[in-house]
Parts: sequence; C-alpha cells; structure tokens
Amino acid sequence: MQETLLDPKLDLVFKKLFCLPENRSALQKFLNLIFANRDMPLVDDITIQNPQIDGDALQNKSIALDIHAKSSAGESLNIEIQLSNHQGLKERILFYWSRQYGSQLQTGEDYRQLQRTVSIFILDFDLTKQDSLHSVYQVLEIDRIEPLTDQLEIHLLELPRLHSVDRNRVNRLWNWLQFLCGDTNEDWERLSTDDEELRKVMRTLESISKDREMWLLAESRKKWLHDQAAFRATGYQEGYEEGMEKGMQDGMEKGMEKGMEKGMEKGMEKGMEKGMEIGTAEGAQQKNRELAIGMLNEGVDIEIIIKLTGYSAEDLAQIKKHK
Repeated sequence: MQETLLDPKLDLVFKKLFCLPENRSALQKFLNLIFANRDMPLVDDITIQNPQIDGDALQNKSIALDIHAKSSAGESLNIEIQLSNHQGLKERILFYWSRQYGSQLQTGEDYRQLQRTVSIFILDFDLTKQDSLHSVYQVLEIDRIEPLTDQLEIHLLELPRLHSVDRNRVNRLWNWLQFLCGDTNEDWERLSTDDEELRKVMRTLESISKDREMWLLAESRKKWLHDQAAFRATGYQEGYEEGMEKGMQDGMEKGMEKGMEKGMEKGMEKGMEKGMEIGTAEGAQQKNRELAIGMLNEGVDIEIIIKLTGYSAEDLAQIKKHK
C-alpha cells in the first residue's frame, strides 16, 4: 500500500520543506538548477530571510507563503508557488517584484545600492501562450533585444508542460519539478535520481507527512484556497446572469433593428419577431462564451465551468485555443 504524503505544491508545505535549516543547501541547489537551465548567473550561498510560518500568515490566509532569500552577493531572491490562476496575476507578479526591489532602500539612500532582484514563480497551470516550460523575463529594448539592466529577472515555471518537453533539455531540474508534481512514493520511483539534496527534501516530506498538526494546517490551507476559487466562480455566475440580461436586452434591440429592415421586405411583424429571436440568441451565446473565457483565465475547475456554461470539455478546449 502506497504512503499518502502532503502535496509539495501546496505553498504551506513547499515553504516548510525548503525553509528548514537542514534544507537550506537543497534550496540553493534547486535555485541554481533553475538558473542553469537558462544560463543565468548562479548563487554561491543564500540566507533565508523569512523562514518562519508565523501565526499571522495562518490566520490571514490571504498572505502569500513565499520564500525570501538573499545571496552572498547581495542579490534578492523570491520563490513562490501558485496552484491556480486568477485575474491580474501577471500584474501581481510585477508588483511583488517591484515591492521587493524597492524595499532594499530607505529614504535618502543611493539608488546604486539596489541589488539584482529575481522572482521565481512555480505555477501549476498555464499562464503564458508559449510552449516553453521555463520562461525568463527581463527589461529589453524591443528591436535590438538589448537588456536595459540585469536588475530585473522573473522566472515562470509552468508545471503542466513538464511532460511535453524533452527531459534531457531540462536535465536534473526535471527531477525536482517531477518531485513537486508527485504526492506518493510511487510517483518518485520514476525519478531514479542520485541527487542527494533532492533525496534530503523527499525524506523531509515523508517526515512532515506523519505530523498530524501539519496535516491539519495543510487541510485548512487547501480549504481556504478552494473556497477562494468557489467565490470567484460565484462571482462569475452573478456576472454571467447580469451579462445575460444585458446581452438579451442588447440583442433584442439589435434584433428589432434587423427585424424592421427585414419587415420592410417581408412584413414588419414577422421580421421583428425573427430579429428579436436572432439578437437574443446571439447576445446570450456571446455572454456565455465570455463567461467561459473569464473562468478559464482564472483557472477555475473545468467541471465548474461546464456546469455553469453548458459547454462540453471539447468546446472549452476549442475556446481556450482560439480565445
């Protein structure tokens, strides 16, 4: 019988795994594998600046459980894992980077004291429209592709693409990402890794998975995240109903216009009736499609979208492809 483990992708568990003092070198190894995967500068040593999961973070569950670290060269590093998409996430990513960058200075200090700041977001969903597993963003001149500065660097790792890329291209990083995607010992058998730092993190997960208090905290965190997704879906439903009413009204008005034009030729009464029918259907169909696109962008569960819109899974795949 396989052992049930905590989900290493859950932000609470992820932070616990990598913020333990004995796993600091493992976090450094993981970061350097990410940097090496895109030929970025490696870090010699790191200090974790927020190792504790304090009571405020657990009571106010909206607080992001990310990891702040600083390299021996003074570089500021931020690592965060996200399970679901939502509107404004790209803007939030940039805002969090800017807040971390600006927090290095006190009023009146020299801007030259600012250090390179790197944000790493591990995502359990597709955020970009690229096929790449690992994307890196900087500030570039758009024609010459020339960097303005190396101070800004944002990494996105989109886990759903892990098995669509050549394992050899991501080398040992593949094993670490596969570890995050698995939740049982059986999932790890495919790794066949001799990476001792990764083995250390795997043993830590086995250990904390036996801690009842940690399980309760993890279940509470998962429930809150699920509730947030449900609240967003409820908001979509309310917006959908309002949009349907508005769409039907707009459709009826447009339909009456079309109907009146046809009525001039085939009879006013029949034309208005047909136009109202067409307009109402078009309005409802457009609003339903907009609802589906919005929920897809937010990462709402497919079953919820199907229930609210009536689309099939195949319909949603087409909508996602052409949105």
